[in-house]
Amino acid sequence: MELDVLLYGLALLLEFVALWRLRVRNPICTDRIVFPWAAAIAALAAGPIAVLLLAGYRGRTERAGPISALTLGLIIVATGVVVYWLTERRRVRSG
Repeated sequence: MELDVLLYGLALLLEFVALWRLRVRNPICTDRIVFPWAAAIAALAAGPIAVLLLAGYRGRTERAGPISALTLGLIIVATGVVVYWLTERRRVRSG
Protein backbone atom coordinates (compact mmCIF):
# COMPACT_ATOMS: atom_id res chain seq x y z
CA MET A 1 0.00 0.00 0.00
CA GLU A 2 1.26 3.42 -0.83
CA LEU A 3 1.60 5.58 2.25
CA ASP A 4 -0.03 8.54 0.52
CA VAL A 5 -3.18 6.49 -0.17
CA LEU A 6 -3.34 5.39 3.45
CA LEU A 7 -2.74 8.83 4.95
CA TYR A 8 -5.01 10.68 2.51
CA GLY A 9 -7.77 8.10 2.90
CA LEU A 10 -7.64 8.29 6.68
CA ALA A 11 -7.60 12.10 6.57
CA LEU A 12 -10.67 12.08 4.32
CA LEU A 13 -12.40 9.61 6.63
CA LEU A 14 -11.54 11.82 9.62
CA GLU A 15 -13.05 14.80 7.79
CA PHE A 16 -16.32 12.94 7.19
CA VAL A 17 -16.47 11.87 10.84
CA ALA A 18 -15.74 15.42 12.06
CA LEU A 19 -18.47 16.90 9.87
CA TRP A 20 -20.97 14.28 10.97
CA ARG A 21 -20.09 14.81 14.64
CA LEU A 22 -20.43 18.58 14.27
CA ARG A 23 -23.85 18.14 12.71
CA VAL A 24 -24.95 15.82 15.54
CA ARG A 25 -23.56 17.97 18.37
CA ASN A 26 -24.84 21.28 16.98
CA PRO A 27 -28.09 20.49 15.13
CA ILE A 28 -29.56 23.98 15.43
CA CYS A 29 -26.70 25.87 13.86
CA THR A 30 -27.91 29.19 12.40
CA ASP A 31 -26.41 28.60 8.97
CA ARG A 32 -27.40 24.95 8.72
CA ILE A 33 -27.34 23.48 5.26
CA VAL A 34 -30.14 21.04 4.50
CA PHE A 35 -29.27 18.03 2.35
CA PRO A 36 -32.38 16.49 0.84
CA TRP A 37 -30.48 13.38 -0.27
CA ALA A 38 -28.63 12.48 2.93
CA ALA A 39 -28.61 8.75 2.11
CA ALA A 40 -27.02 9.41 -1.29
CA ILE A 41 -24.36 11.59 0.31
CA ALA A 42 -23.64 8.86 2.87
CA ALA A 43 -23.29 6.37 0.02
CA LEU A 44 -20.79 8.69 -1.68
CA ALA A 45 -18.79 8.83 1.56
CA ALA A 46 -18.55 5.05 1.50
CA GLY A 47 -16.47 5.22 -1.71
CA PRO A 48 -13.25 6.53 -0.15
CA ILE A 49 -13.65 4.07 2.72
CA ALA A 50 -13.94 1.19 0.25
CA VAL A 51 -10.85 2.38 -1.64
CA LEU A 52 -8.92 2.63 1.62
CA LEU A 53 -9.91 -0.89 2.65
CA LEU A 54 -9.11 -2.30 -0.79
CA ALA A 55 -5.71 -0.59 -0.85
CA GLY A 56 -4.98 -1.93 2.63
CA TYR A 57 -5.89 -5.45 1.59
CA ARG A 58 -3.92 -5.39 -1.65
CA GLY A 59 -0.88 -3.78 -0.04
CA ARG A 60 -0.71 -6.04 2.99
CA THR A 61 2.53 -7.61 1.79
CA GLU A 62 4.36 -4.44 0.73
CA ARG A 63 7.43 -3.49 2.73
CA ALA A 64 8.87 -0.11 3.66
CA GLY A 65 12.34 -1.06 4.75
CA PRO A 66 12.30 -3.62 7.56
CA ILE A 67 8.59 -3.24 8.39
CA SER A 68 5.40 -3.44 6.39
CA ALA A 69 4.12 -0.27 4.74
CA LEU A 70 0.80 -0.64 6.54
CA THR A 71 2.56 -0.78 9.92
CA LEU A 72 4.62 2.28 9.05
CA GLY A 73 1.48 4.18 8.06
CA LEU A 74 -0.28 3.21 11.27
CA ILE A 75 2.77 4.33 13.28
CA ILE A 76 2.65 7.71 11.52
CA VAL A 77 -1.08 8.06 12.22
CA ALA A 78 -0.66 7.04 15.88
CA THR A 79 2.19 9.54 16.28
CA GLY A 80 -0.03 12.29 14.89
CA VAL A 81 -2.83 11.40 17.31
CA VAL A 82 -0.45 11.44 20.30
CA VAL A 83 1.11 14.77 19.26
CA TYR A 84 -2.36 16.30 18.81
CA TRP A 85 -3.51 15.01 22.19
CA LEU A 86 -0.40 16.36 23.94
CA THR A 87 -0.60 19.79 22.32
CA GLU A 88 -4.34 20.06 23.01
CA ARG A 89 -3.81 19.10 26.64
CA ARG A 90 -1.05 21.68 26.96
CA ARG A 91 -3.25 24.34 25.35
CA VAL A 92 -6.09 23.64 27.79
CA ARG A 93 -3.76 23.86 30.80
CA SER A 94 -2.24 27.16 29.73
CA GLY A 95 -5.52 28.65 28.52
